[in-house]
Amino acid sequence: MTLLAVAPLFFCLPTFFVGAIGPIKVDIQRSDGLCALLVNPVGGYNCAEYSVQTDDQFLIGVQRLAIARHASESKGPVLVLHGILLGGDVWFLNPPEESLGFMLADKGYDVWIGNTRTTRFSYGHTSYTKEDEGFWDWSVDELAKYDLPAMIGLVQNQTGLKPHFIGFSQGTQQAFAAFSEERLLDMVSKTVYMAPVAYVRNVHAPISQLAASAYIDRLFQALHIYEFSTSYRKKEVVDIICKPTALGCYRTFITAFTGNNCCLNFSRRTFVDSYETQPTATKNLVHLAQQYRKKNFAKYDYGFLGNLLRYGRFTPPAYDMSKVPTNNAIFIHGGADALSDTQDVLDLFALLPDGGRYKVSFLPEYAHLDFVLGTNANRLVYKQILDFLDS
Repeated sequence: MTLLAVAPLFFCLPTFFVGAIGPIKVDIQRSDGLCALLVNPVGGYNCAEYSVQTDDQFLIGVQRLAIARHASESKGPVLVLHGILLGGDVWFLNPPEESLGFMLADKGYDVWIGNTRTTRFSYGHTSYTKEDEGFWDWSVDELAKYDLPAMIGLVQNQTGLKPHFIGFSQGTQQAFAAFSEERLLDMVSKTVYMAPVAYVRNVHAPISQLAASAYIDRLFQALHIYEFSTSYRKKEVVDIICKPTALGCYRTFITAFTGNNCCLNFSRRTFVDSYETQPTATKNLVHLAQQYRKKNFAKYDYGFLGNLLRYGRFTPPAYDMSKVPTNNAIFIHGGADALSDTQDVLDLFALLPDGGRYKVSFLPEYAHLDFVLGTNANRLVYKQILDFLDS
């Protein structure tokens, strides 16, 4: 009997062990999970909650939408990964016909939604709590080294197939970091990079520029603020600053972080703000600030002595983009994106391996959040992705 034949039985098993990727919990009954809150109420989709343990003992939450009941054929698995300050729910916040998660399932894909370690729909750590410094002691280095392999390993373990990978923003940076070290290359099929982030040399979001240039990240570290959140007392700061009817204020606040988004439906503000944003590690933002100030894409800088102890050298090693395979890849980026700047994307293209064949789609009017919450992303972005995966 093949793994594909017995895969459905795993939905009935409580826990089993799979060597390198750590223990997996299957079909968790969670009333506050992504399946219960955003998928099951729509109807027509089989959704299951999973947890997989990373090698550094974080418990990653992954949701699986088996192909939609009305889909005509199965097209295999695809792993979808969110960006910084977001969670896997972002693929379901628009109406079903505008949400990538539902659209993939409707087309017959076995959809796996990744949630990085400290986001709302993951499960914490085997030892640390949110109050512990160790819970927040990570950056994109750890996301690439531990979280992404655990997610891809889970999909392969459950399906016996290599998944396609779709990443957005820092989700793409995780993939670049892993692939540049020649890890996971034989574990994925096609790759999709939305609002790709490798370099952040030319980020022009005013808030990000100010924070990095003024070394606010170091202030947070000095004050032992390990968790970074855009909420205060369980309410989004933007909702405290901007009244519910002040759409101009709300739009300006979002633009200061992401660029001038063309295509968001601001009437859905209350619903979206009830899910996003989600916290990240201060260290993760410090790492991005280091990349901005040093104009590189390198591992976390622990200082001369720390680097020597960790890397065996005084400076952190750079990620080598010339080793990122591109033969089955598409890059989709926007001209108004303040975080995935056009010049930074072009700098990335210049370093990709010679002879690499990849597709590029450029949307001049798109800013960062348009890719995940734009009302026309289903036509301008997601249709391209589906066509690419089907090709």
